[in-house]
Amino acid sequence: MNEADAGRERPWADAGREADAIEMFPYRTSSVEEYAARRGHGWICFSFDDYRYRDEVLDRWIAALGAILRTPGRLAQCQEKWLSTAELAQVRAEEAEPL
Repeated sequence: MNEADAGRERPWADAGREADAIEMFPYRTSSVEEYAARRGHGWICFSFDDYRYRDEVLDRWIAALGAILRTPGRLAQCQEKWLSTAELAQVRAEEAEPL
């Protein structure tokens, strides 16, 4: 169990959720920090980390993404590390748009 899981036991994801996670997240080809930097601002509600996944790499990657999205200031740190000035400006503009 990692820090993101401390204090809670997550149920296993059903087959459909696991298939969605495998399809949606580039957990084998992208670092979780880079994904968060580029796509994290689009997640208004993130619940994938409420579940455990049979693929341990996927499970750790999703738990780490959830931790980034829920830790105040952590997403901004990833964005500043991974994004160019122009990309960061675009993300900030998208964040400022009303839902």
